[in-house]
Amino acid sequence: MRIANLDALNDYSQIPTSEIIPSLIKIGYYKHLRNSVISTAIHAIVDIGSGNGLNVAYTKINEESGCKLIQNIAIRIALSLPDNFLNVKIFDASSNGANFSFLLALEKVKPNFYSTENAIHNELNNVLLELTNIQTDKLSFQYQTVEDYNQKESAKIPYQVLIINNYPDNFIYRRDSLSALKKIIENGKKYGILVLMTTDLDLLQKNATGFGFTNEIDGKIGTLEILGDGKVKSSGIKELDDALKNFY
Repeated sequence: MRIANLDALNDYSQIPTSEIIPSLIKIGYYKHLRNSVISTAIHAIVDIGSGNGLNVAYTKINEESGCKLIQNIAIRIALSLPDNFLNVKIFDASSNGANFSFLLALEKVKPNFYSTENAIHNELNNVLLELTNIQTDKLSFQYQTVEDYNQKESAKIPYQVLIINNYPDNFIYRRDSLSALKKIIENGKKYGILVLMTTDLDLLQKNATGFGFTNEIDGKIGTLEILGDGKVKSSGIKELDDALKNFY
């Protein structure tokens, strides 16, 4: 089992600023499993840049911790970029924004909050349309990614962070919304989009069993599972797995 603790989540000191979206995010410190009294100062780092974002999974009892982790990662990204370099969009019909109150206190995030099934569906499809427009109007055949474009052009394309709360809620009966989310996850990195998700494992299992819901995002995005007591287990995140393996 690969585990790190989350004690460092609220430490925002010495976050470097850049015009490139960060790929490495500190989520806490490694914890020694065989001897819990041993403290370490070894940072637990998630490489969100190697994929298309991060999925934080939890059972209902750990929902608050999972949402706090996603919110803190989004804040770390926001603090590392100039104000005009990032748009944050929150898709949350489950808690109506209560789990992301700190982010929603920011003036630039408030207009980008979507809390109904139709609003979530429409905005995800708007994001897909944006990808097409960026490819046609900006990247064309000259640039491979938004990051390449932003490093060479004076007029920047803002990066985007999409926060999807409590998956698969709002996607169980909206296969068109799920299809849009899947395409964004698969192609988002090229267009400067990171998807930060939370997944309710109880809800996922219930609907897989009772309604035959298929988890189409499985394996397409790295996952951290909240275990409770400030611990998190990695799954499908090679860098974190390798670092923990070497530590143990």
